[in-house]
Amino acid sequence: MAGRRGFGSVRKLPSGRYQARYTGPDGRAYPAGSFGTSKQAELALAKIRTAVDEGRWLTPEQEAAAAEVAAREAEVAAFTVADLAEVWLATLTGHTHSTLSRARVEAYILPVLGHTPLQGLTPEQCRSWWDGCCLDKPSQRVRCYEALAAMLAIAVDRGLIAVSPLRIKGAKKLTPAREGQTASLEELDRLTEAMSERDRATILIAAWCGLRAGEVLGLQRADIVADPSTPVPLAPSVKLKIRRHIVPRAGGTPAGEKSFLVVRGSKAEQRVEDVAVPPHIVPEIWRHLDRFADPEPSAWMFRGRTHPEDPLLPITLRTAFGRARKAVSLPNLVFHDLRRTGNTLAAEAGATPAEMRDRLRHKSSEAAERYIVAARGSDVRLAERMSAAVTPKPSSREPRDAVDPVEVEVQRRVAERMRELGIDPE
Repeated sequence: MAGRRGFGSVRKLPSGRYQARYTGPDGRAYPAGSFGTSKQAELALAKIRTAVDEGRWLTPEQEAAAAEVAAREAEVAAFTVADLAEVWLATLTGHTHSTLSRARVEAYILPVLGHTPLQGLTPEQCRSWWDGCCLDKPSQRVRCYEALAAMLAIAVDRGLIAVSPLRIKGAKKLTPAREGQTASLEELDRLTEAMSERDRATILIAAWCGLRAGEVLGLQRADIVADPSTPVPLAPSVKLKIRRHIVPRAGGTPAGEKSFLVVRGSKAEQRVEDVAVPPHIVPEIWRHLDRFADPEPSAWMFRGRTHPEDPLLPITLRTAFGRARKAVSLPNLVFHDLRRTGNTLAAEAGATPAEMRDRLRHKSSEAAERYIVAARGSDVRLAERMSAAVTPKPSSREPRDAVDPVEVEVQRRVAERMRELGIDPE
């Protein structure tokens, strides 16, 4: 049985329910649903008629799309800064970077802003967070700002917010808590001697090859590779292959687990990288391998104290280095400063920006250019070089005034090695 009204129709189905239908403003017939009573069906048609009269009527397809938009808006409205942090952290590559970033976010950002709805985050809240963010740790403070800025940039890119509320002028300018140190050749020698014999090569490799601490500890016997096709005095050239690096396990060590992680590739690039070894320290590296490393290719170059099958732990190296620097009165020198020292020596040896970039294993030449500028010295030294350009140069028979300290050191150590082998260096 079907009943007709001024708008739409109601029909009783064999099941006993009532089906309502109507013709929309577009001339198409639409179902309005089935109901338990005819009165419910008529009420549904009346609501649709009101929507048509008020211009609010939508086709079923339009209603579905509107419902989807409403659901997304509700989801976005409930999306917090903590949710955004997980999205951002999932985009990071490299174990060290992602581990440090998570620790930084969880310690300094989420406790203050984590529960804040993303769409409700205001510039005032960002400013309040920044004003109290790890004030005693300037480097960490800037890293936290960069992390939050990167998170909000993703939110803008994905349409979660229109613009970032984090806009604090000068926040990314870093005033280091300490100035990086550069050791002299004499200080480097004293520091090397102050280390125990089994740890001395860590100083040489960090300073003269520019490896970071974790990269030094990640070296295995097979990573020291001689290339006989490029001979140098006394021996073929040698390269270090940075295939892995060691990092402390963050957040404590679970029962039965190691206190460190072995991460593939170099610290910066997560891929294998080669570094040429200056010839004058090659004998020391071979000597170290002969005395302190097992013969297997996979043997760690620097073995653990308690567990020789493991690499030397970062904290153990830090402790040994701390004792050595104290013994030679270099209390402000940290292990990473050895990399800075080696880069400065390379710049003083006349490395080009491209060579320095490759030596540093950086993507840009910015850091390389800083070392080169520093190596060139002050404005006074620049003036001296300008004057030298127009001053008659001494003949080849006259002694040169300028002496390259790196070249002198290389010649001294090569001559010393020749004497050890019974060869007259003259």
